[in-house]
This record gives sequence, C-alpha cells and structure tokens, in this order.
Amino acid sequence: MYAAAVGGVGISTDGGTTFTNYWANNGLGSNTVLGVYAEGSTIYAATDNGVSISSDGGTTFTNHTIADGLGGNTVFGVYTAGGTIYAATIGGLSISNDGGTTFTNYTTDNGLGNNSVRGVYAVGSTVYAATAGGLSIYVAPAATSPIPMWQQAIGRASSTATCPDGYTGSWDTWPNNHTGGYVCNRFIPAYGN
Repeated sequence: MYAAAVGGVGISTDGGTTFTNYWANNGLGSNTVLGVYAEGSTIYAATDNGVSISSDGGTTFTNHTIADGLGGNTVFGVYTAGGTIYAATIGGLSISNDGGTTFTNYTTDNGLGNNSVRGVYAVGSTVYAATAGGLSIYVAPAATSPIPMWQQAIGRASSTATCPDGYTGSWDTWPNNHTGGYVCNRFIPAYGN
C-alpha cells in the first residue's frame, strides 16, 4: 500500500498494519505529497515541489521540476503507462517518455480545458486529464490510416437475454423512447467482413 500524505510517502507491505515513511531527506521534492503511483518497484510521487521518482522502493528519490520541463512545480497527480509518465501540474499536463529526465508540457494552447490539471489517466493512446475547466480527452491519431468501422445494433428480448457471438450488450434500451427491448452492439470494418 502507498499513501500520499502531508508527511511524505508511506509504504506498507503488511496490508496497512505498519508503514515506513519516506521524506524529503530521501530525495522527495517536498514532504507534501499530493499523489502517488507505483509500478513494480518504481514509485512516482506528485509533490508540491515536483515529481519524485524512486526505483528502489522508496529508499531514494530523484526529483524533477520545471527545470526538467514540468508545467509547474505543484503536481496534483502522476500516472505511468507503457513507459510514459504523465504529471498533472498547476501549469499544464506534462509528459515524459525518457523516465522523467525531460517533460513536454501541454496547456490550453493544445486544447486542455484549463492549465490547472488535477488528475491524469491514460489507456493506450487515450489520455484523460481532469482540469479545473472540465475533463479533457486526447486520442492520438493512428500511425497508419485507420480502418473505418460501422456500429451495428440489434435488439434482444430482455436485459438477461444473451447477445449473439461478436456482439456486446448495451446499457441503452430501444425502442419506445428507450424503454423497450435491450440492444446488442458490434463494430465491423466498413470495407469487407
């Protein structure tokens, strides 16, 4: 278990019975930790003075700040996926593809709802940023021309009826102003089968 606290990062290996605390003297940018994320033995701490990264379970941290490209030193949240680090800062969404050595910062000029980013999450090439101006979603363009897809929907008798192979159930109901039979959906390529 990992706990972000005003007193540093707390780590428990016994389900929360005991915690070992790590502070600025371990290399954290600040003892005020606003968020924490761990992947394997690497720990990412969002502090009010940068993103601190530990590759040894918290014993030592390396801190990264605006000098490394962060949009602001106050970091509200941090997330990592596929080797990419996402930092939700007071001055934009900062992204690193080199382990935190350098960050590229994105702001309202790039389409964010607000420069104050309070949280971040990524799935594949889609990035979700919770900003003070609403949720901003970025979907990376495909490296190659995408295959156009069609959505196909068919009705089913009830919410407990199963959908045919290749279909998934929808929460929406159809027809009769969304009060009738339930819907099964599938996506198929626009060209060919």
